[in-house]
Amino acid sequence: MNKKSIILKDLVNFGKACYGNSLIICGGGNISAKAGSKIYIKREGVSLQHAAPRDFMPISIKEASAVFTGNFRPSKEFRMHLACFKVRPDIGAVIHTHPVFSTAMGNASRSLLKDFTYELKYTMNSEVPCVKNIEPGTGVLAEEVGKKIKNANGVILSNHGIVTVGKTLEEAFNRNLALERAAKVYILTRILRFIESKT
Repeated sequence: MNKKSIILKDLVNFGKACYGNSLIICGGGNISAKAGSKIYIKREGVSLQHAAPRDFMPISIKEASAVFTGNFRPSKEFRMHLACFKVRPDIGAVIHTHPVFSTAMGNASRSLLKDFTYELKYTMNSEVPCVKNIEPGTGVLAEEVGKKIKNANGVILSNHGIVTVGKTLEEAFNRNLALERAAKVYILTRILRFIESKT
């Protein structure tokens, strides 16, 4: 199996894992992996739950402002993915999902410290900043995420979800899981402390 086939297989498997772990529902989320000077990213209109290798298309990392027409267009967040790869030449994968607790954190404009939970400390190894509410799929959002991800391995998007990066898809996926779990722990802890303060 050649490198391209391996990457496409991994994209399919980790995309399904995102769905299976409730990081996304319906057709939400997008995932990409680097292969030399280009990335493979999910096509627009395809659910990661049912995606096949043919549903991931190549884009040059230099094509941040490209316009795509016809039946094969990349995910609307391709600019955000490319922005991550441009500022982080050390990474090989980007995963964007819409998990419940992390999205709630974003709606409250909350960031997470890198050592908030054991898993976050040893998978993320960076603070997780929050990006303000910006229209999805825009160059403005891509630019803001690029600024934050330059010094972080994950960001929370207000009213939108999270983005994690990694040297591999597995690393980016594990960071996604760890971030969502930390957000859940944070919110439940705040609720319990509030209840205790009232008793």
